[in-house]
Formats: sequence, C-alpha cells, structure tokens
Amino acid sequence: MLFYNFIMNTKPVRMMAQTVLSNMVLLGALSGALSPPSAHARSPIPIPDIYEDGYVAAVWNFRNDEAKALKTMKRIAATGAKRFIIPYFGCQKDVTSSAVGTCEVKMPVTPAFLAKMAALAGMKPSYLPLVITPDWKWRGYFKPDDVDEWFKSYTGWLVPIAREAQRLGMRELVAGTEFSILYKYENKWRELVRTLRKTFTGAILVTVNWDDINHNFWDEFDAIGMSAYFPLSRVDNPPQEELDKAWRKKHRELLKHFAKWQRPIEFTEVGYPSVPHAARTPWASPSKDSPQDLALQARCFEAFRKAWHGEKNLARLTVWATGDPSSQDARLGFETIGKPAEKSISRFFEERSHLR
Repeated sequence: MLFYNFIMNTKPVRMMAQTVLSNMVLLGALSGALSPPSAHARSPIPIPDIYEDGYVAAVWNFRNDEAKALKTMKRIAATGAKRFIIPYFGCQKDVTSSAVGTCEVKMPVTPAFLAKMAALAGMKPSYLPLVITPDWKWRGYFKPDDVDEWFKSYTGWLVPIAREAQRLGMRELVAGTEFSILYKYENKWRELVRTLRKTFTGAILVTVNWDDINHNFWDEFDAIGMSAYFPLSRVDNPPQEELDKAWRKKHRELLKHFAKWQRPIEFTEVGYPSVPHAARTPWASPSKDSPQDLALQARCFEAFRKAWHGEKNLARLTVWATGDPSSQDARLGFETIGKPAEKSISRFFEERSHLR
C-alpha cells in the first residue's frame, strides 16, 4: 500500500542527517539558543494512570466501520494495553514552510472516531499531533523561513486539538514530536506549552528523537518524551546477549542523563520491524522484498522488557504501531499483534500493572 509506505518511510530518513542536526543543535547551544534551567521550575502535573502502557494507532489501517474497528480495538486491549495513542495529522507544504495547515491530510478515519472506539474497548485514548509534508519529509528536517511565524501557525493548529482532547476527557497531550531543528528554540516551546495550559489541564510533554536528547526545556513539561529507536547492534540478527547488553546500557545512560530534571520518561514510540535489520536500524521500514524475521523483532522487545523491568522512572511505553494485524503490510512491518513479539510486550504490560 503506497499510503502505508509513505508513512512508515518517515522512519528511515531519521538517520540521513544525524551529523548535520547534531552540529546545528551544538551551534544553537553555543549561540545561546538553549535556555538555562529555570531557577524556579514549576512542579510537574503527575502523569495520569502512570505505568499504564499501550500502542500507537496505525491510523491508515483503520476504516470507518464501527463493528470492525471495535473488534480490532478489543484485540489490541487483549494484549494488556491500557492506553491507545492516536496520531493527529497536520500538514505544511514543505520543510521550509512557516505555515502549518496549508495542505490537507486525508485519513480513512478521524482521530475522534478512534478515540471513541478505543474507549469502548476499555483503553484510554490520547492524541499524538504529527505535522507532515505532502511528500512525508521527517519533522526533524523542518527549518521554516520564518521561525516566529511557524510557531504562531503551529500554536494556532495545536490549540484546537488541545481543546478537543480536553472535551473528550483526555489527560495527557504531546505538544511536539521529533522537531530536532526546531527544538533549539526552547523559549518558543515554553511559550507554546504555557498557551496550551490555558486550554488543556492534563499533563503535557514533547517527544524528542532518540539521538536528540540534549535540551534544557524539560522543566516546562510534565514528562520527558522520546521516540526510542536506539540501534542495538551494527549487524543483522545479533545474538540475544548483545541485544540485552545494549538496552541495559541505554537504560543506565538515560536515567543518568535525565536525573537532574526530576521528570519521568515516556517512550512515546518503541518499535521494531519484522526483518533482519530490526536491531541495526529499528526506525527503517522494510522493502517489499525483505526477508521476514519475526524472531528478531521478538528478541528486541524481550531485551527492552528485561532492561526496563520494574523501572518506576519509566512512566509509559507505547509501541509503534498497530491497526490491522491481518493486513499484508503488517507481515514485514512494525505490527506486533499476532507475532511472537506480542508475548514479550504483553508480559511487560502485565508486569508494569503491579508497579505503584
């Protein structure tokens, strides 16, 4: 499915400009673009329903059929998932545009429809706003010609989403996802979240990409959000010991790095495709001729489970992504339901349900 491939191919582009983005963030820090930690940091809003984990919706695999959607939602809930995170798409014409909302995003179902179906299945929905371009360029590349105008436009797009989330009783909202270049304007993000708090009373966070964690705005948010596509190996199909060691090391590094902010971590995306490169480049969608490797996908999730077992500083995990496990796209992709990986994920959900 071309539409599916467009969306899932937003993952591979993340590695193409890592060096450039890292240098830009460093230059921003040296020029004073990064704000120092506040001397009077606000107390965070407690993360609602902490330790309740779940899935991100593969929106493109749903249809406007309540009976079928509810059946799918109940199957997702049967994994032990308590949360269902719904991408809410916006669009700008290209990576240099300063206007969010200048193009249309057509999805087969509305976010509100999925929120209703998830709630009927016993899960708690929340929104994950995502801005795209017509050719699905990654948000980490966004470099608007007019930064002030972009933030004004983005805020104007996001406030109605926050208002809808508030009306639907959602208790958590992601204010930004993987804006690796734009996150250097930390005071702009502080202004944005303060505006959102006038509308939305729940917890608010932003999500950074796995290779973009050095920011000083965390005191403004209620949790530290992250897309956790960390490479676990340099080779295809590595041994389990290597996977376990990689996640244990990352667990230690992240807790140490973020300790001073006194905020819990949320992995808003963790995912592995069902192919041999899953541990080496977990963000990369498979090609249609890739061989299937269900065992490696499962082993990557098992390494994650063991590394984060019992960790109370991890507020939430949401797995990327699920929609229609029976679809052809699910065979090689990030789908885990109905695959061996589901066992490790369900076990993690169950173990976490006992944390308090």
